[in-house]
Amino acid sequence: MIAIAKKEFIEMTKSFKSLFIISLLVLTSYFMSKFVSRNLVGFGADTNNYVSATRLLILVFGFLFVLMLSHDLMSRETSTKTIRFLITKTSRTNIILGKFLGVAAFWLFSLGISITIVSFFAKDFLWFTFLQLYSFLIFAIGLCLLISTLAKTTSMSMLLGLAVSFVIPIIGMWSMFSEKTWLKPFKLLLPYQYQIKENGLVLIPLIMGLIFVSVSIWHFKRGDY
Repeated sequence: MIAIAKKEFIEMTKSFKSLFIISLLVLTSYFMSKFVSRNLVGFGADTNNYVSATRLLILVFGFLFVLMLSHDLMSRETSTKTIRFLITKTSRTNIILGKFLGVAAFWLFSLGISITIVSFFAKDFLWFTFLQLYSFLIFAIGLCLLISTLAKTTSMSMLLGLAVSFVIPIIGMWSMFSEKTWLKPFKLLLPYQYQIKENGLVLIPLIMGLIFVSVSIWHFKRGDY
């Protein structure tokens, strides 16, 4: 499991797309924090102002970023038949958990750098903001892993991933500001409303993400490869 996680993490940090996303997060955090720190009269000392651009970037494009980098986590192993080699070396549970931990570690690293930069300017480490955003990303990672496990080919996982990455942000943010009855289930099931909570409810997206991982393990164990 650890070997798989390490391999996934290293491969992600080497790709151009990953480096681009890390750079985008870091530069957004740096320039927004620097701008706020130079205009405290207009913005005030509220730490939310420092992290606003990073939060907006993740809420709007977080699913797209995660699915763009990891839509083929399992589908590439299935389509290339390398999954047959993997299941002879370790358990199916370890394969899923290794993939999940590798991607989760990459986003922990990326988000950690961004929040550290923001915290430097805010002169206070934003632990709660970090927990909120990382919980959001774990939801996206878990869903991405589930889609990739269900998909039989990389093209199918890419198509499903793109659809999800565009539809979920629209419905999620719409449900936050609408009182329409049919949107209420989405308000509970999607991670957006938990970004404005100030208590333990921010962990609900993380728990949902782990449920997605559990379903992925269950489905993978039932598969014939």
